[in-house]
Order: sequence, then C-alpha cells, then structure tokens
Amino acid sequence: MKNLLEKIKNNKGKLLIVLAIIVVVVGSIILVTKLIGKNKVSEKDNLTTQLENIGRNYYENYYYVSAGNTEEENGKEKYLSNFATVGLKINLENLLRYNNTLKDKNETKFVNSKTNENCNYEKSMVTIYPKSPYGKTDYTINVYLDCGFEE
Repeated sequence: MKNLLEKIKNNKGKLLIVLAIIVVVVGSIILVTKLIGKNKVSEKDNLTTQLENIGRNYYENYYYVSAGNTEEENGKEKYLSNFATVGLKINLENLLRYNNTLKDKNETKFVNSKTNENCNYEKSMVTIYPKSPYGKTDYTINVYLDCGFEE
C-alpha cells in the first residue's frame, strides 16, 4: 500500500492529466449526444410539417384561385374576410384527396409508427385564417393531428 501511495505522489502530474482527459472525453460525449438529440425531428413534428405543406399547397393553388370569383369589385377579399376569425377547416381526408390529383403528389403515410396507429383522417386537419390584404399568401395556418401521439 505504501508503494502505491508513493507512486501516486511521484506521478501526480500524470494522474491529473489522465483525469482531465477523461473528464473532457466524457463531457464531449454527453454534449454531442445532447446536440444530436436536439436536431432530431420527432415523427409528430415531421407529420405536422407534411400536413401544413399540403394545406398551404391546397389553399394557395386551389382554394384561393377559385374563392370569391364574382363580378363584384373586391369579391375575393370580401369572401375571404368572412373566414378571418373562424378559419377554413380542411380535414386530412379532403387534403389527401386533393393531393392525389397532383402530378408530384406527396406519398407521406400519416401513421404513428410507435403505435402503428393511422392518423384520424376526419379529425386531423389544417385551419387556415386568411388575413388582410387577402392575397395568395396572406394567411396563418394551424395544424391539428389526431394520430395517438402523447400530448
């Protein structure tokens, strides 16, 4: 035991360097693990983004084009202003029906892979709130997914 204590006293510098290296390596591993975890997009976030993109495409390229087409001056603006507070609710079933008519259709499966539960196509939806001056991209969009993800 005495020999061991003497060796430790004689090699204090080396021991401190080894301990410092161990602390740096372990700290680096923890930091990298946390950074990788932060950048990982959850399945719920991915499906939310997909649904939002389909909703934006639907509104900008289909609904907005045909909305309020009348001979009346500012017909489109007047029509869309009716939905500024209540929003336009379009469920996933109708959005996918529209999306399937596109040439570059989105093949995303709306399924919670952890539970293997399909999203509820009637309850999952986007709500689009047109806003002044009621141009093609003047709106906000909210997404609701009913896919069995824990809240």
